[in-house]
Amino acid sequence: MFCKKCGTEVTEGNYCPTCGARLKDEPGTPSFDSMSMKAGKNGAGSGSKARMIV
Repeated sequence: MFCKKCGTEVTEGNYCPTCGARLKDEPGTPSFDSMSMKAGKNGAGSGSKARMIV
């Protein structure tokens, strides 16, 4: 499989060894992409930044 963030080929594990991106989402855990898409639809306005609390 290839990392969606940096394109590195990864043969095992849940994280990319190059950039650290999660390779597989755990069930019930929203991905960063889905969270940023929701933030944009909530009227954040142009120039606003979405914030993710971890």
